[in-house]
This record gives sequence, structure tokens and C-alpha cells, in this order.
Amino acid sequence: MKEKFKLRVDNLRRNYQGLACIVTKIEAESSYAYKYAIEQAQKITSIIGILSGAVLVPNIKSTCRIKGSENIARAITFFEVDNKIFRISEGSIEKSSSQALIINQELIDEFSNLGLNRISDLLAKDQESLLPFENKVLNFLFLYSKASFTNEPVEKIVYVLSALESILLKDNNEPIQQNLGERLAFLLLIS
Repeated sequence: MKEKFKLRVDNLRRNYQGLACIVTKIEAESSYAYKYAIEQAQKITSIIGILSGAVLVPNIKSTCRIKGSENIARAITFFEVDNKIFRISEGSIEKSSSQALIINQELIDEFSNLGLNRISDLLAKDQESLLPFENKVLNFLFLYSKASFTNEPVEKIVYVLSALESILLKDNNEPIQQNLGERLAFLLLIS
């Protein structure tokens, strides 16, 4: 019995040691606690996906996801000679996306300079206590983060422009092209 337990612990350690961990505290039924923890982890990994820089590179997608949901295409190839399999090869098809983001203190400091602390403060707030603009900023970030998780350049552009539209337009009835263009020009002029 002890040997089985030790084997299981070793397997867990091998599969998870060195990975980032999201810790959340909640008092609730186990099914709700599970859903809540997954939701929080998805929000946090979305923000890390933005900060990873994958939005900016056309053919790369971020792997900052909950373990098991990274969605990196893999393939298994069987090599056969004289009707006998002599080699099996398995690996990632998307070589550029299969690199892990290594988070160290230097990267955390860089993320902090990019606004991670402010975003973290917004994420930590209760949904009900968010101001309308704060809620809009979070929605913008989650929509923008979707560009991190695709390696299709056109999809990236669609997500980025949709996110910009969501934060720059005042309401859904506003004419998009002229107003969005003017606001973007104003932002570019200021910076």
C-alpha cells in the first residue's frame, strides 16, 4: 500500500513540479468551489497570456493555460518498412507555440511594470463592487487575451480590433467607423 502511494506521489510530482499554481480560498460546496477555482484560473491565465507577448507575434500562441487545456496540436507518426512498424514518433506540430513561459522574479518585475498589479487588483475585486469602467477594462482584457491563444494572424487582428472597439465605443448604437477612427487617432496623438 505504501509503495502504491509513493508511486502516485512521484507521478504527481513529475507531472506538476515546476508549474505555476493558482491558489484561491473559498468556503462552498465542492462542485461550486471547483467551478469557481477553474473560472479564477482561466481569468488569471488569460492575463498572463497577454503579458507573454504572444499577441504580438503572428504565428505563435500562448501556452499559458490550465494544465491539459493548452491545445497544442500534436501528431503521432508510424514508420513502416516491409509491413512492420519499426519506429513511432510523437511530437508537437506547432513547434513555435510549444515553448513554456518560464516565470522568474525578473519576469514578474517586468509584468508589474506593464500593469500586472493594477490588473490583479481589478481581478481581486468582487464583481458587484466593480465600477462600470473597471468592468469594461476587464472585458477588454479578456477579449484581447483571446488573441494570445490563436496562431492565426487574421484571428489575432479580429480579437485585437474587437477588444479596442469594446472599450472605445460608448454604446452599441454608436457609429463604429468614424468614432472609433477618431478615438484611435486621438490616442495615438497623445502617446
